[in-house]
Amino acid sequence: MIDIEAFISEHGELLKMSWAKNFWYRSSIMKMVLDKEELYRALKDGILTNWAVAHNGKRLFKCSNGEEAIKANQAGSTLLVRETNLLWPTLTDIGTQLGKYLGVPYSDTSIVLSSKEVSGFSLHMDPYDLLIVQISGDKEWELYDLEYARVDPVILRAGDVFHLPRHHRHAAVPLTDCCHLAFKFK
Repeated sequence: MIDIEAFISEHGELLKMSWAKNFWYRSSIMKMVLDKEELYRALKDGILTNWAVAHNGKRLFKCSNGEEAIKANQAGSTLLVRETNLLWPTLTDIGTQLGKYLGVPYSDTSIVLSSKEVSGFSLHMDPYDLLIVQISGDKEWELYDLEYARVDPVILRAGDVFHLPRHHRHAAVPLTDCCHLAFKFK
């Protein structure tokens, strides 16, 4: 899946500096594979219950169960599934190793499935650092610094890794059907 030790060996110091200085960092060596059908089964069976759906910047509250969330995703909405490390414990191992290396506690891992050219969640900020791993497709990230000044957007492609510091406003627009993981650190 991921040779996390090779990733840390090759990119660890730059990633550590980005964490310490609160700036963006991007590399392109992580390759992962997601079994979308396994994810859908876990949603249908109620194994994963912490999720949200959004379409063109608006959260959809009409999805009351996993099957409705899957249908909304198949119809073009963005599906955010939190705590996917409960389904795939390897994600916990990766997050824990990264957290130890960076000196920050690992929280959990989310998966975001998006459809081409349909924005998901509107501009927002998160109270934790994120390490984004683009699994498939291309996604453009609209980014703002801490003073809310817009900075150059970042386009992530499959295999890219991106550190998004806490409290930085951001929104993402998929350029293709795509999927990314978000490792959260407190």
